[in-house]
Amino acid sequence: MKHEITAKRLRQAMDRADINAADLSRRANVGEASISQYLSGLHAPSNLTAGRLANVLEVSPVWLQGFDVPMTEKFILELEGFTPAQIERIKEYAEFIKGRDLK
Repeated sequence: MKHEITAKRLRQAMDRADINAADLSRRANVGEASISQYLSGLHAPSNLTAGRLANVLEVSPVWLQGFDVPMTEKFILELEGFTPAQIERIKEYAEFIKGRDLK
């Protein structure tokens, strides 16, 4: 396997997004045969293709290509120590803020 890291990360991101190769192919506008080759490690996606795949999978394109960076660029809040009620309020507030940013 020539591109083992990319293959492993692509599979990991697909599992995390609960998406199969056919759906990823359609949504990223990348041929199914190409995705099959990426998953088998025979080839790695170009920078442009990695960006399209990463966009659909909601991961960092450079992470997908094997670089030592976080999988996602999203903010992750440590919720340990909060009560279930507090966590629910935090989630509600986050949704409120997202809605405000869209306006």
